[in-house]
Amino acid sequence: MGRGVALAFAVSVALSAQHVAAWSLFGGGDSLEKGDPPSNDIVGAKIETCRGCRLNYLPRVRNFIENYLQQYEALDIRFIQGAPPELFMFNKYGQVVATHDLELHDEKSIANLLEKAGITKKTKKPIYVPRKFDHAPHCKAFRGREDCDLKEARSFRRDTDCLTELAASDAGHCECSGDLVLAVACGGRELKITCEDLCRDVLDGEEADLA
Repeated sequence: MGRGVALAFAVSVALSAQHVAAWSLFGGGDSLEKGDPPSNDIVGAKIETCRGCRLNYLPRVRNFIENYLQQYEALDIRFIQGAPPELFMFNKYGQVVATHDLELHDEKSIANLLEKAGITKKTKKPIYVPRKFDHAPHCKAFRGREDCDLKEARSFRRDTDCLTELAASDAGHCECSGDLVLAVACGGRELKITCEDLCRDVLDGEEADLA
């Protein structure tokens, strides 16, 4: 794959070393060579649901969201058009380790799901840890964003290694070798592409320019 193809999928060019400090806002800066071990310990949760649609027929779930959710610091909510209400539970890496369909639940049973997972009204809001991946020759990791939008919050569950093919719905940043960071927009991708491909094409192009 040519350098031009790689840049077509990057909405911003590589950030130079002096700009890497800002990358901490995106959860970057990994240095370990080995992948993180799996963890099923639940530290946080999120309800994803539409604002109306199916929720209009679930008054007990709506009541929990409107009157009880704010009592749980470790519980977030994300409104998605057309989405049925679901409860996602995350480990310290922001990976989903449990999912619950809330359509048959009420205020008390939702609270019971949270408390059985160790999330109480005293549980602090989690600070998720970016996963460490085995490094590829030119790349360290892909760091995801929510909602196919580079302006949205970090999505730790969308983080992948450098050799995983990027889906059309993936938006985020490729951490490359040499403190290089590439922003990747989502959208139609006719070719299979990975962060290793993008990083390699840019880094090889820079080396050619210096030769």
